Amino acid sequence: MKFKTKKTIFNVLSIIFGIVLLGAAYNHIVNAEMYTAMVPQFIPLLFADVFAVVSEAVVGILLLVPKTRKYGAIGFTLLMIIFLPLHIWDVFRVENQENPLVKSMNVAVIRLVMQLMVIALGFYMFKFYSRRVVFEG
Repeated sequence: MKFKTKKTIFNVLSIIFGIVLLGAAYNHIVNAEMYTAMVPQFIPLLFADVFAVVSEAVVGILLLVPKTRKYGAIGFTLLMIIFLPLHIWDVFRVENQENPLVKSMNVAVIRLVMQLMVIALGFYMFKFYSRRVVFEG
């Protein structure tokens, strides 16, 4: 794939992911109770809310600013890795019928696979933005 095509694709994805993360940060503020079921009991709820709002907002902004997209991409990747255990946990909650976020095993597995794909995509974005490009031909 040509460099310009990759650049366009990754720039569009950075904007989309940045907007989604900023929306998620805002939603954590206005609908904090919606996320309560996602937080395991051993994690303090206030910590989880503050961490989510701050990290999603910072990473979202980094992804939107062209000069900081490299840092946004690695931040995005790390954030998605941090959220990965929640998706794995939900698969087991469906299996054991322990109040899962989604009631269907198929949906839980699809969410988990999508999370893994998003992690890989974030890493590829980071690798792309980390390259020193002398010639953009």
